[in-house]
Amino acid sequence: MTLAEALLAIPGARVDDLSTPVAVVVPPAGWVDAAQAAHAAGALRAEWLTAADFGSVLRVAVLLRGAADAILATDCVNLSLPSLCGVWPGLAWHERECAEMFGLEFRGHPDPRPLLLHGCDVQTPLRRASALHTRVETAWPGAVTASGASVSDGPARGRRAVGLPPGVHPEWVGQPSDVAATSAGAGAAVQVPTSARSLGVSHGE
Repeated sequence: MTLAEALLAIPGARVDDLSTPVAVVVPPAGWVDAAQAAHAAGALRAEWLTAADFGSVLRVAVLLRGAADAILATDCVNLSLPSLCGVWPGLAWHERECAEMFGLEFRGHPDPRPLLLHGCDVQTPLRRASALHTRVETAWPGAVTASGASVSDGPARGRRAVGLPPGVHPEWVGQPSDVAATSAGAGAAVQVPTSARSLGVSHGE
């Protein structure tokens, strides 16, 4: 039995056709069962675990190494998943990083201490709703046209539209960092296609 076949035996599992290697998306309730099934089918090593913010859900994915590699993924809506460290202990650091960057809780993790953001005011920096303070506060070439018009001048007839830096929401412009962060947290999340290909896309793109 291949890894993909073992994962597809989980109730509610489905294949994401846009992924290479094959990605099998399972319901959150089947997350640990799928990991155990994959391990029994020969996935003795999990190479990495990461997440992607799709707006309404967080896609969590782990790359499994076996005779034929596969990706185990799930769409988490309540920011909480059971830890897979009991199946692959090497995922401990990956889960800690993912918890900090996306605000996920990995229940049962043996050491859930912060990994990178000790005493830092920045929270969940890879969530789409998190304000990118540096991009808001730093001037960039696209903010001013050749005629000297800026983003704050608004559109005008015959003038090229002035863009915002990638990842900067219009409501952040002209606001201090703390206000921008509050606005970002309350703003609507950006929707992106829920395909495994999107796992490599950062929240600012």
